[in-house]
Amino acid sequence: MCTGFELLRPEGEIPATETPSDGIIEVLRRDVDPRGVFTTFPPR
Repeated sequence: MCTGFELLRPEGEIPATETPSDGIIEVLRRDVDPRGVFTTFPPR
């Protein structure tokens, strides 16, 4: 890895983060980031 430092990992399996629901995505896009600065890929 190219971090410049040792990347620490917990022992065992690392759990996956669940995909946010459509409702959460809607709130993020409408209320949190209406201009799409953080929620659009590639960035505008």
